[in-house]
Amino acid sequence: MIDGKTPMLNLSNNAPRRFSIISKHFDNDEINQPCVQVIDTQLSQALPTAHGSTNRRRLMPIISITDNKTNEASIKPKGAYLILFIIEPIITGCLLFPLLVLFWDCGWNLIITMLNALNGYALAYNLDGVDYSELGYGTYSPESLVVPYVIDAILFLILYLGQDIFYNFLKKQRTIIRILLTKIHIFILAFLYIIQWEMMWTILDQYTSQDWGFMLVFSLASAFALIALTGTLSDLVCSPFVVCYDSIEYCIQFECPLATEQTKRWKVNLMNFILYELIISNMTIIVWHGFYVILDQYLYPDAQDKSVWICLVIGYPLYFLLMYCQYYFEQSNWTNKFWMMFLSNFPQFHRNFIHALAFASCLFVWRGWWVF
Repeated sequence: MIDGKTPMLNLSNNAPRRFSIISKHFDNDEINQPCVQVIDTQLSQALPTAHGSTNRRRLMPIISITDNKTNEASIKPKGAYLILFIIEPIITGCLLFPLLVLFWDCGWNLIITMLNALNGYALAYNLDGVDYSELGYGTYSPESLVVPYVIDAILFLILYLGQDIFYNFLKKQRTIIRILLTKIHIFILAFLYIIQWEMMWTILDQYTSQDWGFMLVFSLASAFALIALTGTLSDLVCSPFVVCYDSIEYCIQFECPLATEQTKRWKVNLMNFILYELIISNMTIIVWHGFYVILDQYLYPDAQDKSVWICLVIGYPLYFLLMYCQYYFEQSNWTNKFWMMFLSNFPQFHRNFIHALAFASCLFVWRGWWVF
């Protein structure tokens, strides 16, 4: 906690690994049937799945028509699809996204109440803005932070190792039962991510320097470590850029970016858990924590309303710019020789640049709605 105040950040569950939209096909129930789905924006490398198919991390959604017989093919937005192309980012960013922030805010406050109870503090401590220093309240004990984090990690491990069992079980259920169990699974998964983020966030608040210089260097170092490890900053990007429908393929099965041929499935799931939930997720939290707290400290800390509106005014235009221009950026034919040479030699540079802009947009809109 910072100065006895509730940290005002959060990130969508999605997370990506719910931080990227993955299209998966685990069966052939709909083979040869045209369908509407989110199309790849070519902003990250292909990911091999356990079944040998190639999926890509998605940064931003483009609605288009796809045909499984001819693989994914993007069609220029026009007619009804042009209308969908225009209204989908508005609905996602201005309607669904604030509801997601509200859900995370409620979950975050519930975990703070749990921490207060574990430490013998008043349940409203760090929630009602009252100064409890006279009662001797301070930071949370290390045990109250580490134990829930470890339990949360164990539950994640169960979901990773048992994902194939869960998936095969759900596929055999009737539609209404499958939908109901999928919703319950999504709720549990989302709550686990809230616990993961809040425990790590509070540990960073209490046990690392809050000096802006340290946080900036620490965050940038974590961002570069992400690039070195995964080659992309896509894991920093979350809602409102990332959306998906509640299919069991997306919600139950965790995609794996590792080369996993001739490897037992449980070993793949274990490596995937270690990579994402113990390494990449913590790096992502460190990056978000550093930049978010810097905004808390220096973006009109004594004028909350002004700080909120600045975040929203910066975040939303950047969001809509990236959402609406992505298709045309991808379809552009670059003729400048220097630029073509640069892209051919540094193919990930412009992808990571776009991901960095998307992360900045996420950071500002999340903080704007969270503090609102």
